[in-house]
Amino acid sequence: DVMQSSVESLRSCKYLFLHSLTESEGEGLSLVVHEAIVGARPTSDLIAQEPMPEIRNILAESNAIVHGPGCRVFSLRWSRYIGYSVDNESYSLPEPESSQGEGRLLVEFTNSAYLSYLKHVTFAADDYPGPFRHWAVYCLDHIVNVASQDPPDVHVMAGAYPLPTVV
Repeated sequence: DVMQSSVESLRSCKYLFLHSLTESEGEGLSLVVHEAIVGARPTSDLIAQEPMPEIRNILAESNAIVHGPGCRVFSLRWSRYIGYSVDNESYSLPEPESSQGEGRLLVEFTNSAYLSYLKHVTFAADDYPGPFRHWAVYCLDHIVNVASQDPPDVHVMAGAYPLPTVV
């Protein structure tokens, strides 16, 4: 099945960058995420621009995480959703041990802190609109949480878009 193959391809990535999130007409939500890989070390010129010696030392021993040639681009689309959130990765707490989820980078939860939150702030329930789950998309810098009755349609898109190099 092409859809399952696309989900497994996304989950096989080492890292992801969130490229865009858009609300579609009606009740839909779309994400575009970019595969990212370990890139090259920073140039000596770039390291020399850093005024703090401690940071220069760290930079000299690190590699950039980049989206570049050969990296894949994925589209995820939910035709309707109950809620979504985008968290800055720097402030996000991990799911508690009591959460129940499956997957890597795209995790499908049947029990999670986000689902508990939605039960307190919405009237969505198993009887209306029907049973729903939580999908978390773990990107560098962002964590996207989506609650929906249906899984996302996931597709590998043709081509790669340039992203700025992150050092």
